[in-house]
Amino acid sequence: MLVSMSLRIAALGMRFIFLLLAAKTLSAEEYTRLGGINSLVMISIYFAGFDLYINLSRRLNDRTISSHENSSFITNYCYSLLACSSIVLAVVYFLDMPFMAGYTAYILLIIVFEAIISECMRLLVATGKYIASNLIFLLKTCWIIPFVYMSLAKGNYTLEYCINIWLFWVFNVSLLSLIILKDRFYIKFVSVKMLDILLEFKSTFVIFISSLSFLAINNVDKIYLATKDEHGLIREYFFISSLISVAITVIYSGVINPLYKKVLYYRNDDIKLQRILTDLQKYSLVTAFVVAFLVWMSFDFFVNYLGFSSESSRKYLLLMSLNMILVVTSLKYHYYLFAKGLDKLIAMLSISTLLIVCTLMPFLYSLFSVDGVIYALLISSAFTLVSKWIFTKI
Repeated sequence: MLVSMSLRIAALGMRFIFLLLAAKTLSAEEYTRLGGINSLVMISIYFAGFDLYINLSRRLNDRTISSHENSSFITNYCYSLLACSSIVLAVVYFLDMPFMAGYTAYILLIIVFEAIISECMRLLVATGKYIASNLIFLLKTCWIIPFVYMSLAKGNYTLEYCINIWLFWVFNVSLLSLIILKDRFYIKFVSVKMLDILLEFKSTFVIFISSLSFLAINNVDKIYLATKDEHGLIREYFFISSLISVAITVIYSGVINPLYKKVLYYRNDDIKLQRILTDLQKYSLVTAFVVAFLVWMSFDFFVNYLGFSSESSRKYLLLMSLNMILVVTSLKYHYYLFAKGLDKLIAMLSISTLLIVCTLMPFLYSLFSVDGVIYALLISSAFTLVSKWIFTKI
């Protein structure tokens, strides 16, 4: 667990340094374009995956399913990914957004290689190979090192340089990821019925809707604030939100991922499952408090370096840390519902939470400005915690 967390923290640290340096060295136009490209790639990877790996993870950890049946599931999974990715690439190509100008082909290739890396990492987590998964994540982010060098040594670099190195790097890491996986899974590339692919999408659709709602909940605050004019406060909000996101990522990589396979493996053994989920909650909360403390202790450096208001920044950090605690506490109950296969219930709760956020956010913003956005997140997180706790008791 410690090795996995260390690898993930190292990768996140490099990404964080890159964001700081890019904001200072790229021109405003190029930085905006890079942000748009990065968001497009991340969203495309999400849709290309369609959460197909979740059903596969359940099957791989089902002791009643034979290895021959698993081979068939993996083959269908690969064909389903290919179909979904083709649709995503076509959509991105025809979108032709302004920030893509001159780099469309590069972006499409980056999406392909990033998607391969993402699915390989997920499969490694599903089979309990957490260190290998986090090592790939670290290697994937090592393309940032040349940018750090260019920033420190020459003081600038261009968007074209960023795109070229990014593409070159993820191409090589995707090949490495496939090599690591090739001995762990047997895939029969034979003819497959379209019905099998459609059934694969149908079985994953509810899970995908749930995850899509969760993705929206995590980003609706930033999208909403991006339409407002309080640029100084919003800039502080975005930066502190990114720090909290790093903390949550550490929890997932250091605690959730190592226990994910056990949650699936013992989903029919309530005694062992409850013990595993109690450990998950305990270690997640400890990690959350430790990371929050470290961020708090080093916060003055970031405030001074970026010229933020100390009072408002600390208030945002405190409120967002509280929201993180609520989210982390609810994970125990979320994974109990997940282990029991209650996907429709999880989707219903996720959609309800999203509706609460979207309803409260404009109202509370009108009363409390940027603070109101965090209050909306706190109320929705409290709703998620209480509702999932109630349904685990029914």
